[in-house]
Amino acid sequence: MLWGSLVFEFIGAIVRFAFQYLLYPLNKNRLKTFDEIWRGPDKEDPLNFISYGFSNILIGFSTIIIFVVITIYVF
Repeated sequence: MLWGSLVFEFIGAIVRFAFQYLLYPLNKNRLKTFDEIWRGPDKEDPLNFISYGFSNILIGFSTIIIFVVITIYVF
C-alpha cells in the first residue's frame, strides 16, 4: 500500500468521523467509534473491506483537493 493512500484514507476516516458528529443531532443514530470507521463494517468480506477503504481514500483525496483549491483562491 502506498503512503499516499494511507494518508488519504486516514483523512477520509477523520472527515467521516467528524461528519457523523455534525449530523448526530438530526438523525440520532448510534455513533461509531473511529476504529469502526477506519476498518469498516464487515472484516470477513474482502469486497466490503476494499470498497469501504476505497471510499475513505476518495473522501480524503476530495477533502485535500477542496482545501488546496480554497487555499489557492484565498492567497
